[in-house]
Amino acid sequence: MGLFFNKKNEDETVSGVYAPYEQIDSKRTSKLGYFFLLLMVIFGIWQGNMFLAEVQDSVDAPMKNSDCSARLANAIGLSFTKNYYYDRDYYSESKCAFSPRELTLGLDRAYANAVPYFEKINTFEKQLSGLNQQRYTLENSKRQTMDEYQVSLIEEMAARGDTYFNPEELGTGYAGQKENLTQINGQIQRVTAQKEAAVKELSAFVMTYRPLLNKAESEYVFDVKQYQFILFLISVVLVGPLFYFVWRRYHAARLTRSAYTIIWGGAVATFGFILAQVMLVFVYEILPREILEAMFSFLAELEFIWTLLTYFGFILVPLFFGFLIYFIQKKLYNKQAVLMRALKNEHCPNCSFKVTPDMNNCPICGYKIKSQCATCNHMSLDGGTFCSVCGVNRRIETNS
Repeated sequence: MGLFFNKKNEDETVSGVYAPYEQIDSKRTSKLGYFFLLLMVIFGIWQGNMFLAEVQDSVDAPMKNSDCSARLANAIGLSFTKNYYYDRDYYSESKCAFSPRELTLGLDRAYANAVPYFEKINTFEKQLSGLNQQRYTLENSKRQTMDEYQVSLIEEMAARGDTYFNPEELGTGYAGQKENLTQINGQIQRVTAQKEAAVKELSAFVMTYRPLLNKAESEYVFDVKQYQFILFLISVVLVGPLFYFVWRRYHAARLTRSAYTIIWGGAVATFGFILAQVMLVFVYEILPREILEAMFSFLAELEFIWTLLTYFGFILVPLFFGFLIYFIQKKLYNKQAVLMRALKNEHCPNCSFKVTPDMNNCPICGYKIKSQCATCNHMSLDGGTFCSVCGVNRRIETNS
């Protein structure tokens, strides 16, 4: 992209329309200029994300359902895939903070009534933990006794007088350990059965509150969607006008081939990226999370499709940015702009051959420099908006 230096031209055209700027020189933007332009875009995007974060902090997010409600929901297998609906920051049951929606639905009273069931289950879990620890200790001791018993048998077969182990004592000890281990396993089975019965009692009790738990989840989802929509509206209201303003300034600078075109182009890229980010985040948030998770899981299992999508992304990314570059520079490098720059230096726009003002076509490549005006029948620069003799708008003339 080039930076163009212009001078004011006060001469009026024949048609009465002012041509306020005339290109007098052109200079390609230096590498240092592109570097600072890139820094401007990067810093602008970073600052824009900080601004969006401040906007998000300025709006109160809906309070999640409490961890106590999550325990109730887990008791009936309701929220294994929806744990993001609940607050998991509390490490103690006594610190559960119920949201207003839960208090309205009476889930605080439901949890209070379910506490005895949870305590009963916790008691059985503690007993199982202690019994499992005892079984682990007995199994290790039994294994060690068996190893020592085998060594004692080898010593007895070797008929050594100075033996280290007594086979009879080890055999008696091993039998006692085996009996104790059998008793421990029986206790574990009984306590496990008691725990399962308590879990069933809890599930039967919580099942009566299933409609309220479902309603609490659906209300939280609605509050989140409403919160995301408010953030989206605020962000669009604040970012949208700025994007429209810089777009109009860029468009005006591009039409006049201003030296500030590249700067306004960087501003358009910055605000366009932020606005696109707002749009994409909003679309991502309003879609059901389960759909996205299922879609990503499905794609992760199909490596070929994932590779194919990556391949298309490898193709589409250069095409996308190439289109942006073309869109930004097409006004500067269209036929009219190229013709103006080339003929100012008296060269053919196509082959750079030296041409004179009386030539209608390039003698080397045949490029059409002038064409006949349909109004005055004089030869005028081909590609120009107005006839250089009569001043008629040649585009309107051609369309008519």
